[in-house]
Amino acid sequence: MRRGSGNRGLAYPLAPASRGSRPSEFELRRAVERLRDGLFDPLAVLRLTARAARIRKVADIGLSRAAGKGANLCIVGAYGRGKSHTLSYIRARAHQAGFVTSMVDLDPRERPFHNFRGIYRGLMENLRFPDSSASLAARWEEWVKKKLKNPLPGRVMAHLPREMPPLFRTTMAAMASRALSESRRRMHGLRHGASQLLLRRALLGEAVPVTTLRRVIRERGVDLSGIRSLRLLGNEPYVRMLAALGKLFQRMAYGGLALLFDEGESILQARIVQRNKSYETLDLFFRPPDVSPGLFSVFAFTGEFFRRLEAEDYQRIRVRRGEESPYFSADWSQCWRGLERHAPEELSRRHWKELSDKLTDLHGRAYGWTPPSGTGKDLAARAYELFGQETRSVFKALVEHLDLLHQERVFRSRPL
Repeated sequence: MRRGSGNRGLAYPLAPASRGSRPSEFELRRAVERLRDGLFDPLAVLRLTARAARIRKVADIGLSRAAGKGANLCIVGAYGRGKSHTLSYIRARAHQAGFVTSMVDLDPRERPFHNFRGIYRGLMENLRFPDSSASLAARWEEWVKKKLKNPLPGRVMAHLPREMPPLFRTTMAAMASRALSESRRRMHGLRHGASQLLLRRALLGEAVPVTTLRRVIRERGVDLSGIRSLRLLGNEPYVRMLAALGKLFQRMAYGGLALLFDEGESILQARIVQRNKSYETLDLFFRPPDVSPGLFSVFAFTGEFFRRLEAEDYQRIRVRRGEESPYFSADWSQCWRGLERHAPEELSRRHWKELSDKLTDLHGRAYGWTPPSGTGKDLAARAYELFGQETRSVFKALVEHLDLLHQERVFRSRPL
């Protein structure tokens, strides 16, 4: 597939197994170790997914639409139904389709959705390119260096989407610009490294002194005329930046940007005013004001989220300074009637037997041993006993069971 077209095959294989070659012993062991720690590994996700064909079809349709006009998807299911595993599979598939990805867990205390600036920072920290381990700032500077022989600010700005908020657009232009000479840096008393660090912090959504930031941007030769303020107010600029990154990544020959949000139902734990603010932010993803080519947003919710959405009292009024106003800015249950949804199905004993056989084979190949016959069947029975727990917790327990069997084999093989 040509880079940037999300519907013609696979562009960036995520793991050796997806290229048709055999993964190394190191890669196999790393996959098992991550499962043991309750973490998802790309190689393990691609190998240990039941009904993979169905999930792959859902992912590929979403990625294809996202590459065109943008798309969103809701993964809806009860606890333990495999929503997180499905998100991880979609992320792996997005990497294969050439998308840059990022995934965050929403938390009402540490990472509340109504404070989207914190979500943005988490997404920037977890940003992963399909062909590079570099950060966004480093990958952007590398791309500009290859694209432009003389990266003057005006030329750099021309490659940045106009939809990007002024703070981020001017920051990225200044970051990649080489217009400021060393003599001028000394004159202004700013070392290149210090100013570059300030620009990178601003791009990541960290709080930086706006006055200092403006000075650094000007010193890099970026034209700030016509820009009244670099301040970001509310959640909307951060969502707009993510949408602009999807378009920018397509210009950089990627498929776009895939964002994955787990534990979406945590939004319900906030107070009514904060819930409405979260709903307003969600609406920017579900019903974007403009076409967002390259952006694929995927949210995981329990069914309770949508039941609560239906039950909200949208007519509820609050009185402030003698004036009445509704708590909710819209009837969100009506606004989101047509959302694209995927519901992971409950795994049967047959599915768990297939997954247990695959996990047994993965563990054996990782540590160079042959598990006893019938191990897969025993693991499947153990998995079914853990019904209702998160998929990652089930796999963790199964790996620990295989570890015990392996240790017994090693001890028996040692001479007395």
